[in-house]
Amino acid sequence: MMDEHFVPMSFGEIFGMGWRLTFRTLRTAGLLLVLIYLPVMLMMGLSLHNLFATLGTLDITRSRFADSPDFNALVMNLMGTFLLLIPLIIILQLAIPYSQCVTVMAGWEEANGRDMGLGEMLRRSLKRPFWHILLQGLIVSAIAGMAMPVCMMILALISAVLRQVSGVFAVLVIFLGGLAMMVALIYFAVAIGLGKQEVVAEDRGPWKGLIASIALVRPYWFRAFGVGLVLGIILMFLYMIFSIPAAIHFAGFVADLGQVDRNDPRVAREIFSHMGSLISPWLFLPIGLMGVFMTLFSTNVSTALYIDLRARRGDFSDGDDFDLHIGVE
Repeated sequence: MMDEHFVPMSFGEIFGMGWRLTFRTLRTAGLLLVLIYLPVMLMMGLSLHNLFATLGTLDITRSRFADSPDFNALVMNLMGTFLLLIPLIIILQLAIPYSQCVTVMAGWEEANGRDMGLGEMLRRSLKRPFWHILLQGLIVSAIAGMAMPVCMMILALISAVLRQVSGVFAVLVIFLGGLAMMVALIYFAVAIGLGKQEVVAEDRGPWKGLIASIALVRPYWFRAFGVGLVLGIILMFLYMIFSIPAAIHFAGFVADLGQVDRNDPRVAREIFSHMGSLISPWLFLPIGLMGVFMTLFSTNVSTALYIDLRARRGDFSDGDDFDLHIGVE
C-alpha cells in the first residue's frame, strides 16, 4: 500500500508513479476489468471466427449465387453474428467508462495509502462517479459530432468562394484550415483529458469536471501533451509487439497468394477460410488481457499527471496527501 506525498514530479516520476499504481490496483480494478473484458472479447472472437469460417465455405463460383443454399446459410449466419455483436458493442461502450472509473478510484485510494476492497469499489463506483463519467463521454461525443460537420461546411464554403479567384489559393486555405482544425482538436483532447479524475476525486458533475480539467491543464498544456505523447508511444509499441506474430503469419499467407490467379473466385474463399482459422476466440483472450493492462496503465499515468499538475498549482500543502471525496453522500 502506497502513501504518496503530492509534490511536483518529473516526467520519469510521473510514469514511475503510474507504473506502481498499475501493479497495486491489479487485485481490485484489474480483477474487475478482467471479469468485464474477457467474456466480451471471447464472444466477439467466436462471432468473427464463425463469420469468416462461413464465408470460407461458400461456393461463390455458382452462376446464380443468390439462389444457392450457401447464400441462405450466409444470410442466417450474418444475422446471428450481428445480433450477437450489437449487445457486445453496447456492453463495451458501457464497460469502457466504468473501467476508467474504477481504475481512477483504485489509483486514488492506493496513492493515499488506503485499502479499498472489491466490494466497496463496486458499491461506490456504481453511484455518481460512473454515471457522471458516462455522461461526460456523451457530452464530448456530442460536441465533437456537432463541431466537425460545422467546420467542414465552413471550409467547403470558403473554398467554393476562393475557387472563383484562385484554385491554388483555395487548396492552400483548405490545407491550413484542416491543419488548424486538427490542432484545435488535439488541444481540446489534451485539455479535457483529466475530466475523469476531476469527477472521481472532487465529486464534480460531468460538465464541471470538463471545465475543471481545462482550467487545470491550460497553464501546463505542453507538459500534459508531452506525457500523453510518451504514453501513446509506449502503448503503440506494446501493441505492435503483440500484433507482430499475427501480422507475419498473415503476410506469409498473402505472399503465397501471389503465385495464384487472383481473378479466380476461389482465392476469396481461401482468404476467408484462412481469416477464420487466424481469428479464433483464443486470439481475443490475450487481446483482452492487453486491453486490461493498457487501461490500467494509461489511466494511472493520467492520475499521476493530475496529482503533479495540482501540486504545481499549489493545491496541496507541503507533504500533504490528497483528501478524496469518492462516493461521499
